[in-house]
Amino acid sequence: MLKLIADLDLGSVWFSLSVANKSFLLYICGVAVYTLSLCLYVFVSLYSDDSNRAENSLDKLKRRLANLRQLHLFTLYLFGFYTMISISNAFVTFGDSKTWPIGQYIRGISPPRLAETAE
Repeated sequence: MLKLIADLDLGSVWFSLSVANKSFLLYICGVAVYTLSLCLYVFVSLYSDDSNRAENSLDKLKRRLANLRQLHLFTLYLFGFYTMISISNAFVTFGDSKTWPIGQYIRGISPPRLAETAE
């Protein structure tokens, strides 16, 4: 079983994703980068020694964090939307065949051959 995890190629996983899943994954990466950059900006702004603009800066930071909260809520709703789109593909496990996939079930639960376990 450990060999199956080690042989996972991320390039093949990327090519097996649908266009909707690829776009959502890229969107999540963009949101993560924006969130981390804004958190770093807020952290640096709060701990800077410039006390002249402290009041104006706090209002600005509150607005930016409120916008970030709205972005996260939109991302949550978008995740639910993409999940609802992709849920129909979860039931297409063995293809579109109308017969029972008993042979594939049996092959899945059978013990591995000795040549495969020796490697």
